Amino acid sequence: MAKKKLLLSLVAALLLTGAIAASLPFIASLGPSDNAGTTLTRIDIADLEPGTFKSQDIPGLGTYYSRVYILNDYSSNIRVYGVRLRDNKVQLPDYQWWSWGQTCADFGPEHEGKVLRPNGVIKCHDSDMREWYRDWAWNYDGTSLSDQQLDMETPDWVLEGSKIVIGKR
Repeated sequence: MAKKKLLLSLVAALLLTGAIAASLPFIASLGPSDNAGTTLTRIDIADLEPGTFKSQDIPGLGTYYSRVYILNDYSSNIRVYGVRLRDNKVQLPDYQWWSWGQTCADFGPEHEGKVLRPNGVIKCHDSDMREWYRDWAWNYDGTSLSDQQLDMETPDWVLEGSKIVIGKR
């Protein structure tokens, strides 16, 4: 009987040790990789004066590619908005981001050159837009001017020196 208890204890200890040893690689994989953060998109905004903006295409999640718009409004507030691209055109932000809605070739803030129009809006500037999309617009602070649309999406970002790092909190 004592041998049976000893054998059961040894088998239980071996099983527990094996389970712990087998789970270590999975637990280690939960941590950040060695190159975490080095592959994030960094955008230099040193030349972004108040009242100006820039846009840049960045790799998105999954099969999406995205574009970010970075606005330095007239109060020197930096604002970053992300939109999805389809066929190299902006898929208009709507209440159903998952839907394949209208696309826009000329989407962005109202501007002359890279200078924002004071009190302007972010919208599609295509002349051939369907009528119901023409009124879709967002303030520079990203809030929708329509009760039928959501506010602009803001990706996670931080400012490190003169660079905005997209995807970092």
